[in-house]
Amino acid sequence: MLVERLVAPSPAAEQGGPCVRSTPRTQQAQHRLTQAAILAVQLPSLPAADQLLAKEPTSKGRREDLPMGTSTSTVGAKPKVSFFINRNFAFLWIGQAVSDLGDVIYLVTLSLWIATVIAHNQPWAPAAVSGVLIATALPTLVLGPLAGVFVDR
Repeated sequence: MLVERLVAPSPAAEQGGPCVRSTPRTQQAQHRLTQAAILAVQLPSLPAADQLLAKEPTSKGRREDLPMGTSTSTVGAKPKVSFFINRNFAFLWIGQAVSDLGDVIYLVTLSLWIATVIAHNQPWAPAAVSGVLIATALPTLVLGPLAGVFVDR
């Protein structure tokens, strides 16, 4: 019902008005819009309209009109999607993630070592752990903004 309303011809088209030209290209576009509307109603989470309306370039780099009923879309197949489009950015992102993971493991290990081995059953154990965490964060807090000025130039 909704599909018929989406793809129903206009009143001028039903009367054969002067604004409607029936060419193979307009018929093909109307066919694609009909398919996209049906798929959009059936599968609202898929980008069916974009897939159906896209034309693949030919080997000469031009877009070619296909006969009626022929589709270039790959609605059934899963599109190849890369999480990282730029390979260098992917390396940077993965390297930073591994570095951050190493920093967290280091801080947890250092805190546990101080609390369980060095300051075991001592009243100053919480202060020792806090002091070590402040000492590891202090260079970043002090030198980070200064380094940022020189890096951005």
